[in-house]
Amino acid sequence: MTTSKPKHILYIEDDAVMARLTQMKLEKLNYLVDIARDG
Repeated sequence: MTTSKPKHILYIEDDAVMARLTQMKLEKLNYLVDIARDG
């Protein structure tokens, strides 16, 4: 069985709650997520 490396995502969101919810959902789908609070 081979395991693939998780894809890395930079997610930019100024709403902290939305950023965390999105991060948790993406991590369940095997993504690595970095959050930026603004651009």
